[in-house]
Amino acid sequence: MRSLRWISIGLALCVFVPCWAGAEEWIPLGKGMRWGYRVATVNQTVIAGMQHTQRERGTRDVEVRDVSASLPESPYEVVETRAIRTDGQQSVNRTTSRSWLRTDERGVLVFGEEFPNPFAVGKREFVRYEPPLRYLPADPRPGTTWHVGVERAMGLRIDLTGTVIGTRDARSAVGLHRGCLEVRYTGQISGHFESPDGPLSVVSGSVMVTSYYAPGLGSVLEKEYQEMRLRMPDGQIVAASARTEMVLETSSLLPSAPASMPPPAR
Repeated sequence: MRSLRWISIGLALCVFVPCWAGAEEWIPLGKGMRWGYRVATVNQTVIAGMQHTQRERGTRDVEVRDVSASLPESPYEVVETRAIRTDGQQSVNRTTSRSWLRTDERGVLVFGEEFPNPFAVGKREFVRYEPPLRYLPADPRPGTTWHVGVERAMGLRIDLTGTVIGTRDARSAVGLHRGCLEVRYTGQISGHFESPDGPLSVVSGSVMVTSYYAPGLGSVLEKEYQEMRLRMPDGQIVAASARTEMVLETSSLLPSAPASMPPPAR
C-alpha cells in the first residue's frame, strides 16, 4: 500500500492482504505467492477556482519474496509493481516499491517500506518502523478498533486507525468471494514535502481505505479515497483528491484466473 504523485498524491496503503480466523488466514504470506490487480483512479485538483480531472488506469502486481536478514524478526519482502497510464496519453508510468511484512501473535506487522522519489529520477526513499505498523490485529473480530501507527513518506505523516466493520460478500474479476473481512482504515495527513516548484505544506488532509479480505486468499477488493488542501510556495491553496479502486484479477493461490475482466467501476 505507497506512491506520491504531483499534485494528486497517491498514498496507497501496503495492505494486500464465523468462528474467527487469525490474521494469517486473512493475509497469507509465503515465498512465491502472487496477486494481480486492475487499478482505476480519478484525480481531481482545484486551484484558483479551476477544476481539473485526470483519470488513470493500469495494473498492480504483488509478489512475496524471501525473508530479510537485515530487518528485525526476518519479515517477508513484498514487492509491488505498478504500471499506470493516464487517459489520453500513450506512455505508461512504471514504479516498484517494497515493504517488509510478517504475521505473528500480534497480527500483521509492517517493519519498513522503500519507494521511488517522484521528484528525483533514480532516487528511492526508505522508511523503517520501530515499533512496526500493525495493519491487522491477531483476532480481527467485528467492532475491533486499533491504532495502526503513523505512516511516513516524503515528509508526510498519516496517523492511521483500523476498524473491523464485519463480514460481507465481495466481488472481483475472479468471482464472488463470500464471508470477506471488511476492514476500514482512516487517518489524518499532515506535514510538508519538496516539489519541483518549491515546498508544499498540508493545510488539512485525510484518507479512508476499505479493504475486503477473502479467507485464505487475501485482499480481493480495495477502495481508497484521499483529499488534501495544500499550500503552494506562492501562498495559493490547492485542493486535491483521489479516488482509487483495486480489483483482484489473478493470484497464485487460485486454481485458475480469468483472461480478462470487466472495466473497473468509475
